[in-house]
Amino acid sequence: MVDRRQILQGVGSAIALGASGLLARAAGAAEKVPLVSGLPSGVYDTATLEALPGKKPLIKLSYRPPNYETPASYFAAPITPNEAFFVRYHLADIPAAIDVNSWTLRVGGDGATGALEFGMRELQSGFEQVEIAAVCQCSGNRRDYIRTNSPFMTAKVWEAEVTKMINAFGAPIEPADAKAIIDYLARNYGSP
Repeated sequence: MVDRRQILQGVGSAIALGASGLLARAAGAAEKVPLVSGLPSGVYDTATLEALPGKKPLIKLSYRPPNYETPASYFAAPITPNEAFFVRYHLADIPAAIDVNSWTLRVGGDGATGALEFGMRELQSGFEQVEIAAVCQCSGNRRDYIRTNSPFMTAKVWEAEVTKMINAFGAPIEPADAKAIIDYLARNYGSP
């Protein structure tokens, strides 16, 4: 038979359990990740701050494939530290672990005079360690970006973009082809 003490203990436990869930949800709601505006609404609900090995907490947008953003607070300085730099991995096979004794970096290809291969230990100790400032920038030329951001892009703006690709980045585009590309972009992704 159930006595009054057992009923009160059960009710007290249920209240404590429910209150702890409410408190956890309230704490999570208060700890919103600082994101820029204009993202799909689901991103604001699922993004979290998480630290990967060797990294400061980054904004996790997805785990598979890994998509971790640098928090905007780091952009106040001209240099983003490596441990706060974004993480992307677009290949299907994400290695769970790397054997540093057998891992190698192979450098070669059509533009190289020959192939070179380096082990991890050789990379870590066989070269002078230097630090340089480098720019890592997305070109922003994805199809969805073009579709959503190009209504204001006239033929003149597209001409400037194509010219930049030729002059600054060395794109092998002939003048006649450049004109056709500019016309196509203005006609399909902007205004003539």
